[in-house]
Amino acid sequence: MLCLVRLKGCKRCGGDVSLECDVYGVYAECIQCGATWTRKDLLPADGTDTAVNPGAGQADTIEYIGNQR
Repeated sequence: MLCLVRLKGCKRCGGDVSLECDVYGVYAECIQCGATWTRKDLLPADGTDTAVNPGAGQADTIEYIGNQR
């Protein structure tokens, strides 16, 4: 199970954000207020996708490490 949490990363309340995955895809959800962001919401404003363009925005990329047992 992948468990990735960014402390104080919520844009709305400043709470902790958890990276989640379901049958519809990957999304980020605030643990405190419940705000959610899809992959489209998290892309940079210029439309570049760091998954397609490796090295662009390297510090802001989220790396998928797969299921851990």
